[in-house]
Amino acid sequence: MKIKDIRKQKGLFQKYVAKELGICTRHYQRIEKGEQKPSKKQLAILTKLFRCSMSQMCDKKGEI
Repeated sequence: MKIKDIRKQKGLFQKYVAKELGICTRHYQRIEKGEQKPSKKQLAILTKLFRCSMSQMCDKKGEI
């Protein structure tokens, strides 16, 4: 499941997630679109925020 899908499923807004990650909304949008990869620290924050595992955020190829 993609990060965007998980975020929407949890009812969270991009602006809120970006703030929790300590980045601007535009940077977070790039992560959702796959234009940028999240850091390990950001992935750890996302798993806690979304209450999911890293494997749930990866596609079949293991990519975020």
